[in-house]
Amino acid sequence: MTISEMIQKRAKVWETAKNFVDTHENENGVLSAEDNETYSRMEKEIEDLTNAIDRQQRAEAREAELNKPVNTPITERPTKQTEDVKTGRASNAYKEDFGAHLRGKRLVHNVLSEGVQADGGYLVPEEFERQIVTGLDEANVVRSLAKVITTNAERKIPVAATHSTAAWTAENGAYTESNPTFDQKTIDAFKLTDLVKVSIELLQDSMFDLESYIADEFARAFGIAEEEAFCVGTGTNQPTGMSKVAAVSGATGSDLEALRDKAREMGSKTKFSASEAAEAMNYMAMAGWKTEDTMITDFDQVKDNIVCRLANAEMNEEYLANKPHTFVEDLAVVYVIDLGGNEAGHMSAPITNTLMEQYGITTEELHDIALHNLSESQIEFKTMRDVLVDMMFPDGIKEDDPRAFMVPPEEENPSMYVLTNAERLNGAAAILDAKTMEDISEKLGGDFIILPSSIHETLILPVNEDMSRQMLESMVQDVNAGQVAPEERLSDHVYMYDSQEKELVLADKMEERQQQRAEAQRDEKGIEQGDKPGKSERGEKKPERERISMKEKLPEKKAEVAKNEANREHPVPSKTKETALA
Repeated sequence: MTISEMIQKRAKVWETAKNFVDTHENENGVLSAEDNETYSRMEKEIEDLTNAIDRQQRAEAREAELNKPVNTPITERPTKQTEDVKTGRASNAYKEDFGAHLRGKRLVHNVLSEGVQADGGYLVPEEFERQIVTGLDEANVVRSLAKVITTNAERKIPVAATHSTAAWTAENGAYTESNPTFDQKTIDAFKLTDLVKVSIELLQDSMFDLESYIADEFARAFGIAEEEAFCVGTGTNQPTGMSKVAAVSGATGSDLEALRDKAREMGSKTKFSASEAAEAMNYMAMAGWKTEDTMITDFDQVKDNIVCRLANAEMNEEYLANKPHTFVEDLAVVYVIDLGGNEAGHMSAPITNTLMEQYGITTEELHDIALHNLSESQIEFKTMRDVLVDMMFPDGIKEDDPRAFMVPPEEENPSMYVLTNAERLNGAAAILDAKTMEDISEKLGGDFIILPSSIHETLILPVNEDMSRQMLESMVQDVNAGQVAPEERLSDHVYMYDSQEKELVLADKMEERQQQRAEAQRDEKGIEQGDKPGKSERGEKKPERERISMKEKLPEKKAEVAKNEANREHPVPSKTKETALA
């Protein structure tokens, strides 16, 4: 039965069903049990026909899809495909001979003479040259931002020497004329070379892609050299760098040389490269900084931006060699000038011994200035729970956030806190702020433990007798080895805050102090119990002894113990004793 026949039959059955209901329902619109069964059979037949119609329509649609042509019929006469013939350095023959020349093999096509220059050597194939240039674009930031002009010889280009100036003009007033002028700049090439040595084994290995390796090496080396020259080049046999800073800030030749030195220093001693340091100085100049400001030599200009940072003294011995620093246990406090930052990063300049001498201040004065600025900064002391919440929900916890169940409950007595600054960058120095440490001591009820998480933050723990110093140090060392980058490690030791002396000390030193204090307290109690004022057996009043502080008595007591120990005979084996006497 066709689809149209089934559709017609379904329509007839539906009409029959409607007439059956009209003629058999009673005055209340209800069918008898027998009539209801007959009507149900009609509905079943309609549903069966509908299913059959749908199935037949799907089958016809699938059949039509499968009968569609799978390719386009040929309507024209086939023609032979022709390729563009490449000549010169672009030819495959030149490329093949160049590869053979690199490996020291015999030339097959003998076509390299087409690329010989007057000063000797072979020009590289065009594809090889494009590979190096492409690699330069990836390795050199300045090249990707600049307009690159390819020339075969010296080229002069016009540039705007002065620009037109707009002026506010009254209604129907005369226009103010401005005359922009143009100048010419000469672009010439500088020679940049690199010598790559390849082992004989690699030359003989036909599976090794020697051309790509050499091209990548050249691109990497050329990119590094170009970027440095573009930023801090001297102009002698290399490009002149920092021209934009000179134009904006009005720097002289000596100023530019000093700027280049500062960019090199910042590039070698910080996480920023020389080009990034130079770019930062360029933006500072465009923002209106004068050359002397950019050079950060004006003490009055920078004193409010001098900040302190903590570093591991032993790991940074070479870095500390030419910089003022202050030791705090095994840590070193160093000083930098905060130059600000944005979403791309943060910029700072280290204070060297030379710069401090120009300021005319001592290390102690520099330390006091940095601590004062630290006290004025925003220091954060939060529970570990609150820090995790800030990281997971920077905009606050919302009721419909599915991650809300992951937030740990608030503790009545938190077991761990995080101490850092608002930026959470080099925030470990917050432990140097005396007021902050005293406030924490008051909050935690006395002494507390300090774990050096990294140079960016420290962890604060209340004293817990269940956690030994050895266990905490082992935990710090494991975390440093597996989770903290070497340049961000602060220390492998545990520290404590001595609430009596109000100072930061190593945990092992704090244990010695606590032991000495406990001994002093026992001695003091013994003195008080044995020397209480009273009456003698005759009823006379005993004279009171002069009270001596434990701090004064402790050295005497140690000396007395040492003397008794030296005079006491120690038991030794008889054989040894006889030998000694003999």
